[in-house]
Amino acid sequence: RRDDIVLIEYPFDPNQIFVKRCVATGGDIVGARLKILSVNGTPVPAPATAKFASPDTISASQGQRDFFGPKTVPPGSFFVLGDNRDFSYDSRLWGSVPEKHLIGKAVIILWSSAPDARFSGIFGPYRKGRSFAKIR
Repeated sequence: RRDDIVLIEYPFDPNQIFVKRCVATGGDIVGARLKILSVNGTPVPAPATAKFASPDTISASQGQRDFFGPKTVPPGSFFVLGDNRDFSYDSRLWGSVPEKHLIGKAVIILWSSAPDARFSGIFGPYRKGRSFAKIR
């Protein structure tokens, strides 16, 4: 469903698993202008966990990061975006994801590593407030 965090097989290499946010499903019309996502013509606010690290806006002629669509999501597919919106490899670049690539819905963050983290565990540095957290 829309707004679910999902695990998917990367469409061009099923050995890679990506974690992304489902923003549109089959039949929806999705697009963005000036970094503002719209689904079926309605602006969709970015989730609280989303971040836009670049203050710059890339024009449609330079890429699909900040301007794309409108595109209709095919039946049996969904459109995903990463929450790190300015630096995410997602459906803006490789299109809608067929359901056959869906692994499942993410429900918990088991481990969140950070190279600059102050805390360390058996698997290395981790972000204490984020590891082992439920995904809402």
